[in-house]
Amino acid sequence: MNKGQLWTLIRVNMLYVNPQATQKQRQKDKDSNQIVKSLLMNYVLTGVLFIVIYGGMMLAIDFPKYPGFFTSYVTIFTIMALAQSVTTINNVFYESKDLKDYLPLPFSQSTVFTAKFTAVAITVLPFILPLLALFVVTAIRSGYNMILAVIIGLILFLLFFVLIFLVCSLFVFGLTQTKTFNRHRKMFTFLMIGITMIAMVVGIMYVNSRQNAIYAGKKLVDQTVIGVFLPLHQILVHPLSYSAIGGIIGILALIVLGFFLIKTQIIPRMYRTELNTMAAPAKKHRQAGPHASRNFTQQLLHYNMGLLKNATLMGQVLVATLLMPGIFLFSFAINGNLNLSQLGPKYLGVLFLTGIVLSQMTLNQSAIVANIISLDGDNYNFIKSLPISQRTYLGLKFKFATALQEALLLVVGVVIGFVAHLNWALILALLAGLTLGNYLGSLFYFYRDYRNLVLNWTNISQLFNRSGGNFAVMFLLAGEVFGGGIIIALYAIAMTFNFAVLAINVIFVILLVAVTFFLIHHYQWTFWAKLK
Repeated sequence: MNKGQLWTLIRVNMLYVNPQATQKQRQKDKDSNQIVKSLLMNYVLTGVLFIVIYGGMMLAIDFPKYPGFFTSYVTIFTIMALAQSVTTINNVFYESKDLKDYLPLPFSQSTVFTAKFTAVAITVLPFILPLLALFVVTAIRSGYNMILAVIIGLILFLLFFVLIFLVCSLFVFGLTQTKTFNRHRKMFTFLMIGITMIAMVVGIMYVNSRQNAIYAGKKLVDQTVIGVFLPLHQILVHPLSYSAIGGIIGILALIVLGFFLIKTQIIPRMYRTELNTMAAPAKKHRQAGPHASRNFTQQLLHYNMGLLKNATLMGQVLVATLLMPGIFLFSFAINGNLNLSQLGPKYLGVLFLTGIVLSQMTLNQSAIVANIISLDGDNYNFIKSLPISQRTYLGLKFKFATALQEALLLVVGVVIGFVAHLNWALILALLAGLTLGNYLGSLFYFYRDYRNLVLNWTNISQLFNRSGGNFAVMFLLAGEVFGGGIIIALYAIAMTFNFAVLAINVIFVILLVAVTFFLIHHYQWTFWAKLK
């Protein structure tokens, strides 16, 4: 294997690992070498940060006495590795669409795939590094001296990392070989990304909740042992036991089997697929005519649904909508501190305002309504040339995107209501606030998409980076969290003064009506009225 070729291919594949980050670096006029160095530095810093933070947290637990906690932590970071590997493998092996380009070039099959797998491994490694700290801490707590504990922990970590990497790879590649996946590739990719991201957030909340219990001085009760990871605990605590020896043999056997399956099954199938794709004659796609029974509005709705098949877009939408509510829910619910059943009718306004603030936290530049016009691409100018009122067309797109966003928010609102033990009146107030906030926020982001229209995009990430990129999103989100939280807290505190409840609620209603009327009137005259 040519080391020069291997390193060159690794650098090329590193550019595919995170298309959004690569695109942002290119906008800063950085060349490929600078981008790769920047990405590698980010992964190094992420790995160091993870191992320091989580390693410090793990020092508080005597893992040899708590195998349940040990296996729970292994499960959490394995899920995090799975989350990262799913997205990375998808980007490097499928979204890059470059495998066929290597076929006529003087690169060996082993060099091409070693480079791709190495790029994926570099990306996944920082997210599983806390397990190195876990293994070393457990070994030290088991009575080993520092040097021996580090050596044992490092060897076990490397073996486990290789095993998890192979399992993730076989899972993703095995799924992509099925006919069902190939027919619904975008939907499956979206589901894998969404589910693993949600699991990752839940895992982080779990770790934080356990640490809070430790710092609060509560008696630590061991968790249920997850049997599949128990051999790792036995290897570190009782290395000469039958279960430990069997665990080592099992890990080595699974690693050998994983490499064998990838070499003999996965790689040849991928190459055959690419060869068949190149050899197959180009199919002429006949433009499907409108169904006789489908009216124009239904055709446009069907067309807009087709725009949402991009897995990256839907993954961003899912994270943007569920991340903040999920963090708040799990941080309170896991600790048992989210019981608002005692709140009465006088808090209807507070819950209504909470719904408005929460809706704004879930609306940002990656929302559906913030990109629905630009998603048309070249079709937008074609549709403008048709004898269709632009106001009618954009109005339909706005209603479509707002309704989808609203459906997600209503589900979130109902879940929050049940988890917080709110009565039905307060849940309805929360849902009403979510609805109004979503509508007003959608007006802003839809108009923003129209003003910053981009039709020649080649990667969906380009749309997310308009007007400030992720920095602007985080800055705005921080303002919404702290500003909105302060306003809600002040409103709730004011409701404790019974003599002022009526006056404060009347003032709130007046301000709400005034702001709502102003925003609707503003966008009506600055945007909708100017459309033909």
